[in-house]
Amino acid sequence: KKIAQQAGAKVIFDIDNLVEKTQVLLGEKVAIPNEKIFIHGLEYTGKSTESKINSIRDDLKKKCANALVVSSLDDIAWVLNIRGRDIVHTPVAIAYLIVTLDDSYLYVDDDKLEPEIKIYLNSNNIAIKDYYEFYKDLAVYEANYLLDINSANYEMKQAIHNQSNSKILLTNSPITLNKASKNSVEINGAKECHKKDALAFIEWWKWMENNYQSVDEIGA
Repeated sequence: KKIAQQAGAKVIFDIDNLVEKTQVLLGEKVAIPNEKIFIHGLEYTGKSTESKINSIRDDLKKKCANALVVSSLDDIAWVLNIRGRDIVHTPVAIAYLIVTLDDSYLYVDDDKLEPEIKIYLNSNNIAIKDYYEFYKDLAVYEANYLLDINSANYEMKQAIHNQSNSKILLTNSPITLNKASKNSVEINGAKECHKKDALAFIEWWKWMENNYQSVDEIGA
């Protein structure tokens, strides 16, 4: 907005998705992917969802905030120890997450959730809400919100600003550092991945040494 103002121009924020509208006009089907969510077990994460959420709440208290809004899909997957298949080659599910000092809310399409996942989320005191209720709730519930400066969007800010008693702290998400600090299970998992990757490369390299003369750009 500041850059536009300096240039004598105006930025118009339209909540309607113009690409989606064009798809509808062309008769194309528009829908959020609804691949099933699955649990990423403790044997891979090394840290429970409960402990991760408690750590987030400690960070919120230190920053005098009482609600963290999470829109980064990999952050949501990390916090809840879940994975999805909504995006090709990226094990995430399309969703939003809000963590307060007392409650947690996952905004997601119910079709993604098998009974096992619902039981798992409920056992971790994660309330399940409709994906499309996210912005409506931001506009209704008053809080001191912490928004991640690297992933929050303008519509979140505007929804929160509709309430005179809500405040926004725009800073780095506490999840970023927590996610980067790997525990022993995650470190060992990374080592095992590197071993598998190295084995695949060695097998390919051996094949290439024996077949390079018959390989061209098209054949490769």
